[in-house]
Amino acid sequence: MSPRRSQLVFAALLGLAVGVSGETLLFLQRQARVVEQALEQDFRVLLFLRADADDGKLKVLAEQLRALPDVDDVRPVGRQEQLSDLRRDDPELVESVMLVGDNPLTPAFEVRLAEGGIGRVTEWLTRAQSVADFADARYKPAEVQAILQARFYARFIDLALAAAVCALAALVLAGLWAARRAKSLWTRQSGWPAAASAVAAAVAAALVAALLLPMRGLSAWWDFPGALAQALLVAAAAGAGWALCARPE
Repeated sequence: MSPRRSQLVFAALLGLAVGVSGETLLFLQRQARVVEQALEQDFRVLLFLRADADDGKLKVLAEQLRALPDVDDVRPVGRQEQLSDLRRDDPELVESVMLVGDNPLTPAFEVRLAEGGIGRVTEWLTRAQSVADFADARYKPAEVQAILQARFYARFIDLALAAAVCALAALVLAGLWAARRAKSLWTRQSGWPAAASAVAAAVAAALVAALLLPMRGLSAWWDFPGALAQALLVAAAAGAGWALCARPE
């Protein structure tokens, strides 16, 4: 095999490696972000008062809760609204409760926490007790753990991608330095390895996406990386091919 052909083969293999690993990381990063955002939008804390309260007092308490740190929104939930929701979810339970007497439910507040407050929900509940002596506070601890795990995976993949970008930048700078010394920044001979790596990376990314597409029905939250991320992946492969495989003339 001629040196030029072996150079192109190595560049294509490099592009395939960059395409497969990069597309996999981008997809996992996007999925972690989608899961994190979906769970954050669904997460709520319900605070139940000990006794009934009029609309004026509920508005005052809602404003006091809204003034606490890490609060995005507060919505008062009246007794009748709670009863209607319970009747929709479990009508037999509502009928059993109503046989005893009137609506026994107390007013509540539905609180949506900010991104930074979800991981500190127990600390936030301690602060909320300074607003009123709530009878009960309900949220889903498993959902909190799922949000924190998705956030951890997203941040970890961010670090991995950042490390890969830094390594690629170092390679490109080294290639630029070598090309500057050889006085051949870009020639036809140096352009072919970059093109081979870019094409191979695009093909590899498409193959990874094709393999993932049949599994779309396994998850309620699904999304592919954006077009900009795909373009940057191909550009990164081209830069790696040029820096590692091109020979200055």
